[in-house]
Amino acid sequence: MQHAAPLARLIDALRALPGVGPKTAQRMAFHLLQGGRDGARTLATALTEGLAAIHRCKRCRMLTDSELCSICAAPAPASARVGPGRRGNGRSRSRRSSDNQHPTRGTVAMRPSPQQVSANRSAAFREPVRA
Repeated sequence: MQHAAPLARLIDALRALPGVGPKTAQRMAFHLLQGGRDGARTLATALTEGLAAIHRCKRCRMLTDSELCSICAAPAPASARVGPGRRGNGRSRSRRSSDNQHPTRGTVAMRPSPQQVSANRSAAFREPVRA
């Protein structure tokens, strides 16, 4: 079936969405144009505003409306600051599930590199120097 050119463009645009095939795109287009015109206008406005305001966080590349996302902009909690000269509190590094979804503060991102692991292992087996 041949569709009018604007309808065909709408169907093709909807097919660009993940998981949307030709039949689903056609159903969505018909729904938006037949009975859901207010919803279609709301969708068009939200998409236009989103395209103008949303971009990638400069640190982690998550989508945000500011230079840094809310997670990168927030200071790290004191318990997460374990570095040279500091010791951890002895507890595991488990975090809330929402933290695990952020690329720079998730448990995967917190794992040490293989070089750090081997350096830590070799340091643990060294004999203390006695004066």
